[in-house]
Amino acid sequence: MISFIVGAVMGSFWCVVAERLPLRMNFWSDRSRCSTCQRPLAFYDLIPIISFIALKGNCRHCHQAIPRHIFVAEWIYGLFFCYLFSFSIATLETKLVALVWFTMAFSLSITDWLYQIVDPYLLYPFAIILWAVLLWQRAAFSWWTWLLFFCIYWYGQRHWHFIGDGDLLLFFIWFPWLRWQQIHLLLFLASGTGILYYLLFLFSKGQPPKHLPFVPFLSIGLSACLFIAQ
Repeated sequence: MISFIVGAVMGSFWCVVAERLPLRMNFWSDRSRCSTCQRPLAFYDLIPIISFIALKGNCRHCHQAIPRHIFVAEWIYGLFFCYLFSFSIATLETKLVALVWFTMAFSLSITDWLYQIVDPYLLYPFAIILWAVLLWQRAAFSWWTWLLFFCIYWYGQRHWHFIGDGDLLLFFIWFPWLRWQQIHLLLFLASGTGILYYLLFLFSKGQPPKHLPFVPFLSIGLSACLFIAQ
């Protein structure tokens, strides 16, 4: 239970970072505000999960809906943190790698979902930290995979319009550290969940989505790979 609470708090923090950093807003010291009326929120309005339920998903002041992605993000990170530190039998070093990798995917997924971008202010610092941790752990690195996806990234930037540059850059950053079986699983789950979301959106709204953020679906595939590695 404690690990879930800690994870939910951390999930709330990373959600704020992912929301504000692409807008170049201060995420460290500025007070949280309602996204509709812009009134500052009290500390009791910011308790992860509990405040959302107590307020029935609406702002205390203007009674407009609180963005649902915050509630979902707190649950996702809380459950991941709880599993990693309460139920997983992996070593502490393996847990550290999984935590850094998942946090990177989690934060980038939120920015892609909200703004349809892979923000470099999030991507590059996380990439440096991730590679540093993996190198420190002496994780297996495939130069052939790195070269292959570097070529795919270089070619895709110039000739592919169905996938964003940020998505291709994630391939280049993530995949050399994964086994080919994991890469196949990641791409299969990412494509499958992406297609499922597209169809559900089409049937519910009567029209296709204008933008299809792919990083959240890549993160679903990556999470499966991380869980299997445990």
